[in-house]
Amino acid sequence: MNLQENIHQHLGNLPQNLHAEVLDFILFLEQRYTASQEKAKPEKKCLAEWLLEIPSVGLDEDFERVDEEVFTDHVFD
Repeated sequence: MNLQENIHQHLGNLPQNLHAEVLDFILFLEQRYTASQEKAKPEKKCLAEWLLEIPSVGLDEDFERVDEEVFTDHVFD
């Protein structure tokens, strides 16, 4: 006898008024199981979404613009 048949047999041994309680418990277990499965799945995001979630520490307006030509002339001297 497999597990489903065993459960069905025991359910048949219970009074009819307890069948609703058994069903409520089964629905509770299903809900708890699916909720835990949803939490366990990592959320798939593209790289752009991950980067957008990083807080902006240094914004462009926080820094002074530098003329790049002034510094690149002396790099290889």
